[in-house]
Amino acid sequence: MKNHVFIAGGAVCNINQSKEEIEETVNIELEETTSGLVKFEYQKIADNEIVLIYHRTLSYNLDLKEIADCDMAMASGVNITNFYLKPLGNPVIYPLNLRGSRFYSPVLAFIRFYKNLMIMMEERVEDITIGLSEDKLIMKITY
Repeated sequence: MKNHVFIAGGAVCNINQSKEEIEETVNIELEETTSGLVKFEYQKIADNEIVLIYHRTLSYNLDLKEIADCDMAMASGVNITNFYLKPLGNPVIYPLNLRGSRFYSPVLAFIRFYKNLMIMMEERVEDITIGLSEDKLIMKITY
């Protein structure tokens, strides 16, 4: 069984760690970056498939085809200013659209970005799907 890795809330974890260890590690990171507004849950579906669930109290404009800057930062661990347009930030993803006080990007653009982060860690991902709701971000990763 391959020791697949993934990024969650800024922590790099592997699927051979225990559920408790993964959740504790990620929740410690999220506590620091979100002041307790997000709780993380991990599910291993198969040796090549995991689900990352971020339960959040953040509230913002929801479009199921776009993902908000705070969700992108939360899931990738990349500083939120990297999901802001200049002169406010130094964007690492395009396109970005400003609506209200949040920047949004198409979900598919974020999936490409996340896959590139995984490639930098020498990990190949077959598929990523993202589900968004008012109180959750769900990422399903298949290796």
